[in-house]
Amino acid sequence: MMKIKELKLDPDSINKLHWEQNKSLPEIGILYKINSGTLYQWMKLHGIPVRSRKEAAILRRKVFLNPD
Repeated sequence: MMKIKELKLDPDSINKLHWEQNKSLPEIGILYKINSGTLYQWMKLHGIPVRSRKEAAILRRKVFLNPD
């Protein structure tokens, strides 16, 4: 099993996907073929902020109401 520190991910790319492209952790996990929990731990390790549950819920609601 690969350790979190050994993941070969680019912090800038992950940050852009999460914050600029509004991708959720499960969506990013699918792109990189890793579990969203593992991604969450990796982001915390690299100091990348993660949306709160409230922020994520608001974003999901906006996407659901306006799929553009």
